[in-house]
Amino acid sequence: MVLRHSMKRPDSHAVTGDDFPKQISWTVLVLLHLLPGVGFYLVFLALNAIVSRLGGTTYLALILTIPLALFPLLLGIMLVWSWRTTGAASLRAVTANLGHASASTVFGFALMLFLLLAVVSLGTGAISLWIEGSFSWGVEALRSQTVVAQLVESSPFERQLTFALALLFSGIVAPVAEEIYFRGVLLPRIEFLGKAAPVVNSFLFALQHFYMPWNVPAIFVMWIPIAIIVRKQRDLRIGVIVHCLINISGALQLFLNSGLA
Repeated sequence: MVLRHSMKRPDSHAVTGDDFPKQISWTVLVLLHLLPGVGFYLVFLALNAIVSRLGGTTYLALILTIPLALFPLLLGIMLVWSWRTTGAASLRAVTANLGHASASTVFGFALMLFLLLAVVSLGTGAISLWIEGSFSWGVEALRSQTVVAQLVESSPFERQLTFALALLFSGIVAPVAEEIYFRGVLLPRIEFLGKAAPVVNSFLFALQHFYMPWNVPAIFVMWIPIAIIVRKQRDLRIGVIVHCLINISGALQLFLNSGLA
């Protein structure tokens, strides 16, 4: 998944993510991990106000924030970073872990991880529900009971439309963009942390979902093995596939609970 738009090059040497500097400062590290979440949250708040006035659900606003904020923000950061460091606006220039494993290895690890995380989610899901029910922080409209209640009260057409958009944007667009950014661009830049790099990357990735704090511990725990395997195999396609499967499964469960079927 490479978007390439050459604007100028300092020389004819093809720059790739593997050539890009591996280390970044702690300040930049934290900023680059959390900035997408902050931008997403601010746009979501504005969009949710508009969608609510039009009679739409908060979940619809959340899904629409992906193409309107998350995707362009992640893409913009990577292209600006590439332009400033290589003289070309190219994702390939700043992305490592682009794919060194065979197709069978990629799908094998992805399936293994998904099945493992399906079991792990039984515990992390219970913890998320406990945190959600025990504490008051976070966006009230994004609590699972509120989201399901709004979807149940919406028309069948709106539910089906929202479900289709969720499969596209939450199930495909967000996972692809986030894995390229977090596991393809940022994870290789913190190799100075050694074996702790996947843990730090997963923690900061989880923390950028601060607007739904009850999900932060679950995301943290579930993404550690994903980051470890991607780093070891140097292939972010594994993370993309698992991420897609997790998000699609979550959307299916949500809409089945809201009476889509």
